[in-house]
Amino acid sequence: MRSTENRLRFLGAISAIEGLFYLAYAFLVVIGISRDGLTGPSQVANASGVTLEVLIFAIFGAAMLGVSFGWFGRRRWARAPFALAQVLALVVSVPLIGATELLQQIIAVGVTIVALVGTFMAFTPRVTQQLHGDEVARESN
Repeated sequence: MRSTENRLRFLGAISAIEGLFYLAYAFLVVIGISRDGLTGPSQVANASGVTLEVLIFAIFGAAMLGVSFGWFGRRRWARAPFALAQVLALVVSVPLIGATELLQQIIAVGVTIVALVGTFMAFTPRVTQQLHGDEVARESN
């Protein structure tokens, strides 16, 4: 029982860290724009594009914090958005493993490992039983 609770806490912590990361990224984009203005190619450096980027990351960050509360509250619905977020993290991190800068490679490997471990843990039988425990208990009676 304790092991399952720790797994749910670990999954909640992963979600919370990811959510805070996305919120921090959105905040840093706003800081960068206010400090340096719109820089870069005109296809991506325009007011509507940057606004959309900030909104997407802010919404995604808030959603991941919500997923974190779902894990801590043993809510079944937390698994689907968590799994989707891990797939998206893998889509970005796996190609970055081949980056030229060592720091980017280290971060990419770390994100990849956390995403893989988190996805594996989210679908372990113990976590599934904990999330569906009340239904399983009702059906067995």
